[in-house]
Amino acid sequence: MKKTWVRRLLLLIVIMIVWELLYMCKVFPELLFPSLIDILSSIYKAIMKENLFGKTINSLTLLIKGFGLGISLASLLSMIAMANAFCKEIVEDIVLIAHPIPGIAIFPICILWFGIGEGSIVFIVIHSVVWTLTLNMTLGFNSIPRIYKEIGKSMGLNRFYMIKDIYIPGAFIHILTGIKIGWSRAWRVVISAELVFGVMGVNSGLGWFILYKRNLLDISGMFAVIVVIVVIGIVVEDFLFVRLENATVKKWGLLR
Repeated sequence: MKKTWVRRLLLLIVIMIVWELLYMCKVFPELLFPSLIDILSSIYKAIMKENLFGKTINSLTLLIKGFGLGISLASLLSMIAMANAFCKEIVEDIVLIAHPIPGIAIFPICILWFGIGEGSIVFIVIHSVVWTLTLNMTLGFNSIPRIYKEIGKSMGLNRFYMIKDIYIPGAFIHILTGIKIGWSRAWRVVISAELVFGVMGVNSGLGWFILYKRNLLDISGMFAVIVVIVVIGIVVEDFLFVRLENATVKKWGLLR
Protein backbone atom coordinates (compact mmCIF):
# COMPACT_ATOMS: atom_id res chain seq x y z
CA MET A 1 0.00 0.00 0.00
CA LYS A 2 2.84 2.36 0.89
CA LYS A 3 4.62 1.59 -2.39
CA THR A 4 1.42 2.31 -4.27
CA TRP A 5 1.06 5.75 -2.72
CA VAL A 6 4.73 6.56 -3.35
CA ARG A 7 4.34 5.56 -7.00
CA ARG A 8 1.19 7.64 -7.36
CA LEU A 9 2.81 10.62 -5.68
CA LEU A 10 5.76 10.46 -8.07
CA LEU A 11 3.40 10.16 -11.02
CA LEU A 12 1.40 13.16 -9.76
CA ILE A 13 4.58 15.23 -9.43
CA VAL A 14 5.59 14.34 -13.00
CA ILE A 15 2.15 15.28 -14.32
CA MET A 16 2.22 18.59 -12.44
CA ILE A 17 5.69 19.44 -13.77
CA VAL A 18 4.70 18.62 -17.35
CA TRP A 19 1.47 20.60 -16.94
CA GLU A 20 3.29 23.71 -15.72
CA LEU A 21 5.90 23.42 -18.48
CA LEU A 22 3.16 23.28 -21.10
CA TYR A 23 1.50 26.30 -19.47
CA MET A 24 4.71 28.35 -19.29
CA CYS A 25 5.68 27.47 -22.87
CA LYS A 26 2.23 28.62 -24.07
CA VAL A 27 1.74 25.40 -26.04
CA PHE A 28 -2.02 25.94 -25.69
CA PRO A 29 -3.94 29.22 -25.39
CA GLU A 30 -3.86 30.46 -21.80
CA LEU A 31 -7.65 30.82 -21.78
CA LEU A 32 -8.05 27.08 -22.48
CA PHE A 33 -5.11 25.75 -20.46
CA PRO A 34 -4.92 27.28 -16.95
CA SER A 35 -1.99 26.96 -14.57
CA LEU A 36 -2.07 24.69 -11.55
CA ILE A 37 -2.27 27.76 -9.30
CA ASP A 38 -5.43 28.87 -11.12
CA ILE A 39 -6.94 25.41 -10.73
CA LEU A 40 -6.11 25.25 -7.01
CA SER A 41 -7.57 28.76 -6.57
CA SER A 42 -10.74 27.61 -8.32
CA ILE A 43 -11.01 24.61 -6.01
CA TYR A 44 -10.67 26.89 -2.97
CA LYS A 45 -13.23 29.32 -4.38
CA ALA A 46 -15.66 26.50 -5.20
CA ILE A 47 -15.38 25.09 -1.69
CA MET A 48 -15.66 28.39 0.16
CA LYS A 49 -18.12 30.33 -2.01
CA GLU A 50 -19.89 27.97 -4.44
CA ASN A 51 -20.87 25.04 -2.22
CA LEU A 52 -18.68 22.47 -3.97
CA PHE A 53 -19.05 20.14 -0.99
CA GLY A 54 -22.84 20.27 -1.23
CA LYS A 55 -22.78 19.58 -4.98
CA THR A 56 -20.49 16.62 -4.38
CA ILE A 57 -22.92 15.22 -1.80
CA ASN A 58 -25.81 15.68 -4.25
CA SER A 59 -24.02 13.69 -6.95
CA LEU A 60 -22.99 10.96 -4.51
CA THR A 61 -26.54 10.74 -3.18
CA LEU A 62 -27.89 10.06 -6.67
CA LEU A 63 -25.11 7.53 -7.21
CA ILE A 64 -25.82 5.68 -3.97
CA LYS A 65 -29.56 5.52 -4.66
CA GLY A 66 -29.13 4.13 -8.18
CA PHE A 67 -26.21 1.90 -7.23
CA GLY A 68 -28.05 0.40 -4.28
CA LEU A 69 -31.16 -0.31 -6.34
CA GLY A 70 -29.00 -1.73 -9.13
CA ILE A 71 -27.26 -4.13 -6.72
CA SER A 72 -30.62 -5.20 -5.27
CA LEU A 73 -32.12 -5.86 -8.70
CA ALA A 74 -28.99 -7.70 -9.90
CA SER A 75 -29.09 -9.89 -6.79
CA LEU A 76 -32.75 -10.70 -7.41
CA LEU A 77 -32.10 -11.59 -11.06
CA SER A 78 -29.14 -13.76 -10.06
CA MET A 79 -31.23 -15.61 -7.46
CA ILE A 80 -33.92 -16.22 -10.07
CA ALA A 81 -31.30 -17.53 -12.50
CA MET A 82 -30.15 -20.02 -9.87
CA ALA A 83 -33.64 -21.52 -9.52
CA ASN A 84 -33.50 -23.79 -12.58
CA ALA A 85 -32.22 -24.02 -16.15
CA PHE A 86 -35.30 -22.33 -17.64
CA CYS A 87 -35.04 -19.29 -15.33
CA LYS A 88 -31.33 -19.08 -16.06
CA GLU A 89 -32.00 -18.92 -19.81
CA ILE A 90 -34.68 -16.24 -19.35
CA VAL A 91 -32.37 -14.05 -17.23
CA GLU A 92 -29.52 -14.52 -19.71
CA ASP A 93 -31.82 -13.47 -22.57
CA ILE A 94 -32.92 -10.35 -20.68
CA VAL A 95 -29.31 -9.39 -19.96
CA LEU A 96 -28.33 -10.12 -23.58
CA ILE A 97 -31.02 -7.70 -24.80
CA ALA A 98 -30.55 -4.92 -22.24
CA HIS A 99 -26.81 -4.89 -21.59
CA PRO A 100 -25.66 -3.55 -24.98
CA ILE A 101 -28.01 -0.53 -24.80
CA PRO A 102 -25.89 2.58 -24.02
CA GLY A 103 -27.14 4.71 -21.17
CA ILE A 104 -27.10 7.79 -23.38
CA ALA A 105 -29.52 6.08 -25.77
CA ILE A 106 -32.24 5.99 -23.13
CA PHE A 107 -31.82 9.61 -22.01
CA PRO A 108 -34.78 10.84 -24.14
CA ILE A 109 -37.01 8.03 -22.86
CA CYS A 110 -36.09 8.80 -19.25
CA ILE A 111 -37.02 12.44 -19.78
CA LEU A 112 -40.47 11.38 -21.05
CA TRP A 113 -40.97 8.85 -18.24
CA PHE A 114 -39.51 10.64 -15.22
CA GLY A 115 -38.99 14.23 -16.33
CA ILE A 116 -35.80 16.23 -16.01
CA GLY A 117 -34.27 15.57 -12.63
CA GLU A 118 -33.41 12.98 -10.02
CA GLY A 119 -35.69 10.18 -11.22
CA SER A 120 -34.14 10.08 -14.68
CA ILE A 121 -30.58 10.07 -13.35
CA VAL A 122 -31.28 7.29 -10.84
CA PHE A 123 -32.94 5.17 -13.54
CA ILE A 124 -29.93 5.51 -15.85
CA VAL A 125 -27.56 4.64 -12.99
CA ILE A 126 -29.58 1.48 -12.33
CA HIS A 127 -29.36 0.59 -16.03
CA SER A 128 -25.59 1.09 -16.02
CA VAL A 129 -25.10 -1.16 -12.98
CA VAL A 130 -27.63 -3.97 -13.04
CA TRP A 131 -26.68 -5.83 -16.22
CA THR A 132 -22.93 -5.85 -15.63
CA LEU A 133 -23.39 -6.96 -12.03
CA THR A 134 -25.93 -9.64 -13.00
CA LEU A 135 -23.45 -11.05 -15.54
CA ASN A 136 -20.68 -11.20 -12.94
CA MET A 137 -22.91 -12.66 -10.25
CA THR A 138 -24.26 -15.43 -12.47
CA LEU A 139 -20.75 -16.15 -13.76
CA GLY A 140 -19.50 -16.42 -10.19
CA PHE A 141 -22.31 -18.74 -9.10
CA ASN A 142 -21.82 -20.95 -12.15
CA SER A 143 -18.06 -21.16 -11.56
CA ILE A 144 -18.39 -22.66 -8.07
CA PRO A 145 -17.04 -26.25 -8.16
CA ARG A 146 -19.79 -28.84 -7.89
CA ILE A 147 -17.99 -30.56 -5.02
CA TYR A 148 -18.52 -27.48 -2.80
CA LYS A 149 -22.25 -27.70 -3.40
CA GLU A 150 -22.26 -31.43 -2.68
CA ILE A 151 -20.36 -30.88 0.57
CA GLY A 152 -22.91 -28.27 1.62
CA LYS A 153 -25.78 -30.65 0.92
CA SER A 154 -24.07 -33.50 2.75
CA MET A 155 -23.72 -31.22 5.77
CA GLY A 156 -27.46 -30.64 5.72
CA LEU A 157 -27.31 -26.94 4.88
CA ASN A 158 -30.66 -25.45 3.91
CA ARG A 159 -31.13 -23.01 1.02
CA PHE A 160 -30.29 -19.93 3.10
CA TYR A 161 -27.02 -21.33 4.46
CA MET A 162 -26.07 -22.74 1.05
CA ILE A 163 -26.28 -19.22 -0.35
CA LYS A 164 -24.60 -17.63 2.69
CA ASP A 165 -21.76 -20.13 3.22
CA ILE A 166 -21.22 -21.67 -0.23
CA TYR A 167 -22.52 -19.55 -3.07
CA ILE A 168 -21.62 -16.02 -1.94
CA PRO A 169 -18.06 -16.78 -0.68
CA GLY A 170 -17.37 -18.96 -3.73
CA ALA A 171 -18.60 -16.32 -6.17
CA PHE A 172 -17.51 -13.22 -4.28
CA ILE A 173 -14.42 -12.54 -6.39
CA HIS A 174 -16.70 -12.22 -9.43
CA ILE A 175 -19.29 -10.25 -7.45
CA LEU A 176 -16.63 -7.82 -6.23
CA THR A 177 -15.37 -7.35 -9.79
CA GLY A 178 -18.92 -6.61 -10.94
CA ILE A 179 -19.41 -4.11 -8.11
CA LYS A 180 -16.17 -2.29 -9.00
CA ILE A 181 -17.08 -2.13 -12.70
CA GLY A 182 -20.63 -1.07 -11.82
CA TRP A 183 -19.34 1.68 -9.52
CA SER A 184 -17.06 3.15 -12.19
CA ARG A 185 -19.83 3.06 -14.80
CA ALA A 186 -22.37 4.52 -12.38
CA TRP A 187 -20.05 7.39 -11.39
CA ARG A 188 -19.46 8.31 -15.03
CA VAL A 189 -23.17 8.07 -15.78
CA VAL A 190 -24.13 10.36 -12.88
CA ILE A 191 -21.77 13.08 -14.07
CA SER A 192 -22.82 12.64 -17.71
CA ALA A 193 -26.52 12.67 -16.87
CA GLU A 194 -26.15 15.81 -14.78
CA LEU A 195 -24.40 17.44 -17.74
CA VAL A 196 -27.39 16.63 -19.94
CA PHE A 197 -30.31 17.29 -17.59
CA GLY A 198 -28.95 17.82 -14.10
CA VAL A 199 -31.08 19.54 -11.49
CA MET A 200 -30.16 23.20 -11.02
CA GLY A 201 -30.09 25.23 -7.82
CA VAL A 202 -29.54 23.74 -4.38
CA ASN A 203 -29.87 20.16 -5.67
CA SER A 204 -27.35 20.51 -8.50
CA GLY A 205 -24.37 18.17 -8.67
CA LEU A 206 -20.85 18.09 -10.08
CA GLY A 207 -21.95 17.44 -13.67
CA TRP A 208 -24.18 20.49 -13.72
CA PHE A 209 -21.38 22.49 -12.06
CA ILE A 210 -19.02 21.63 -14.95
CA LEU A 211 -21.66 22.81 -17.42
CA TYR A 212 -22.15 26.00 -15.40
CA LYS A 213 -18.42 26.70 -15.47
CA ARG A 214 -18.28 26.05 -19.19
CA ASN A 215 -21.03 28.58 -19.83
CA LEU A 216 -18.95 31.13 -17.90
CA LEU A 217 -15.80 30.12 -19.83
CA ASP A 218 -14.24 29.36 -16.45
CA ILE A 219 -11.80 26.70 -17.67
CA SER A 220 -9.87 26.53 -14.41
CA GLY A 221 -13.19 25.96 -12.62
CA MET A 222 -13.98 23.07 -14.98
CA PHE A 223 -10.61 21.48 -14.28
CA ALA A 224 -11.18 22.01 -10.56
CA VAL A 225 -14.36 19.91 -10.70
CA ILE A 226 -12.58 17.23 -12.74
CA VAL A 227 -9.89 17.06 -10.04
CA VAL A 228 -12.59 16.51 -7.41
CA ILE A 229 -14.14 13.72 -9.51
CA VAL A 230 -10.76 11.99 -9.85
CA VAL A 231 -10.04 12.30 -6.12
CA ILE A 232 -13.39 10.76 -5.22
CA GLY A 233 -12.71 7.85 -7.57
CA ILE A 234 -9.31 7.20 -5.99
CA VAL A 235 -10.67 7.46 -2.45
CA VAL A 236 -13.48 4.99 -3.14
CA GLU A 237 -11.08 2.55 -4.81
CA ASP A 238 -8.38 2.67 -2.11
CA PHE A 239 -10.41 3.13 1.06
CA LEU A 240 -13.47 1.05 0.20
CA PHE A 241 -12.82 -1.56 -2.45
CA VAL A 242 -9.24 -2.37 -1.43
CA ARG A 243 -10.27 -2.78 2.20
CA LEU A 244 -13.27 -4.91 1.18
CA GLU A 245 -11.00 -7.02 -1.02
CA ASN A 246 -8.49 -7.50 1.79
CA ALA A 247 -11.23 -8.49 4.25
CA THR A 248 -12.83 -11.02 1.90
CA VAL A 249 -11.23 -12.65 -1.14
CA LYS A 250 -7.61 -12.09 -0.01
CA LYS A 251 -8.37 -13.22 3.52
CA TRP A 252 -10.08 -16.32 2.15
CA GLY A 253 -7.08 -17.09 -0.07
CA LEU A 254 -9.00 -16.60 -3.32
CA LEU A 255 -6.73 -13.77 -4.47
CA ARG A 256 -3.07 -12.97 -3.86
